[in-house]
Amino acid sequence: PFVALDLALDAVTGQAAGGGAFAISRRLSVAYATGEGGGGLAARLRAAVQARRLDGDGLAGLGLSLWTAQPQLFGDGDTGAASWVAAVRAAGDNPDIVILDTLHGATAGADENSARDMGTVLGSVRYIRDALGCAVLLVHHANKQGGYRGSSALHGAVDLMARTDGDGDNWRLVCEKLKDGRQWEPLGFRPSTADGGGSAAVEWTGSVSAGPERDSLADAVITWLGAAEQAGSHFDARAIAAGLARDTSNNAMRVLNRTLSTMAQSRRLTRIGDGRLGSPYRYTVDVAAGQLL
Repeated sequence: PFVALDLALDAVTGQAAGGGAFAISRRLSVAYATGEGGGGLAARLRAAVQARRLDGDGLAGLGLSLWTAQPQLFGDGDTGAASWVAAVRAAGDNPDIVILDTLHGATAGADENSARDMGTVLGSVRYIRDALGCAVLLVHHANKQGGYRGSSALHGAVDLMARTDGDGDNWRLVCEKLKDGRQWEPLGFRPSTADGGGSAAVEWTGSVSAGPERDSLADAVITWLGAAEQAGSHFDARAIAAGLARDTSNNAMRVLNRTLSTMAQSRRLTRIGDGRLGSPYRYTVDVAAGQLL
């Protein structure tokens, strides 16, 4: 949510986004709808505004509208996408970007692991996009393996997918998918709490590499899974950690799970399972598909 709000303020002020990484040719208008942590949005906004040295009057003149009610993308009626679009129009908003924070909060009653349910949800997202003539940004939770939660239909439908990872003062914005474009190098950022209000703004620190540890880990995974005794079999993260004689502490497993997820999404590995209890993700290398290269 911190990064989404930061990008929203970049859009409405016309500043280059991501600490200067992405040029914005004109000021854009943004409708930001939150269904989770609504009470915290004011604190996050205050921190971000102070970090940019904007005052309240300056913010009021910008094209940022805050909505405490999200459209329910899996339903219709008074809370559905069509009713929400009508409310936005009635308020005089004409957003270039709609941000829904979070996808989970906007999909009550839907099974996020069901391709059918997510197809309905994505249909509502497209309705909002077409009805308002805007882009739609969905803020979504990660799963315990470091990838995105829910059906793979989400990855297939979006034009852009990015994730944040890290801890403490070292975080990254990583591009997982960019349709019709080249994925950018990971961008580093850290939380800034200069406002003193208990919330944080985003301070961008520039491009960062995946890091030698992550690169060497990916190479080790490929080598181990491609060995003759493992060839053709699928292994979960703990089995891979054991095979590599790696630490299995929470932090070490978090790094391994994120690495495996990134490798699967970039098709360096083949993944099965749905990531839920009793059906963990399992991975293999498809030699025929050239995944050892």
